[in-house]
Amino acid sequence: ATVSLLLCVLRFSFISLPIQKPEQVKDLNVKKILKSGVQIGPNFIEYAKACMANASVLRKPTLKHITALLVLRLYRFYAPEDGDESTDSTIFLALIVQMAKMHGLHRDPSRFSMVTSHSTITSWRKIWYQLMYLDAVQALQFGCPLLIDDEYDTLAPAANHSDSPLEKS
Repeated sequence: ATVSLLLCVLRFSFISLPIQKPEQVKDLNVKKILKSGVQIGPNFIEYAKACMANASVLRKPTLKHITALLVLRLYRFYAPEDGDESTDSTIFLALIVQMAKMHGLHRDPSRFSMVTSHSTITSWRKIWYQLMYLDAVQALQFGCPLLIDDEYDTLAPAANHSDSPLEKS
């Protein structure tokens, strides 16, 4: 799952680069990347999918597996090469939601004594609320019923004063 996440992050980062001539870019790091000619194409996403297919994702989903699948689903949502209008996107989201429920993401982590890490609790809540967002978008887009009903008690993620600026966003 970690390699899959890394490949997705690399692809997301690559498609977020400005499509300009390197000479017009002010940031030296971005300019260096653009001049290098490195291409991180859609095949990175195919490799990420293959990594997840080889993992024991369906037998015993972990928070890391669910995160990797969610990032793959988000890539599908924002991908410049695919689009998100197909039935397999709906089925894929349903699979992730069911895995999240099996893992207990629909229940607030503060109810479990074994989940004590602030970062895990925050990730847990952010993942659940991102799934709820994608579910609502999908319901509006395709006219299908929501996958996530009112049977959850996960609190909305909230920024803490000790969070990093990146985590607060």
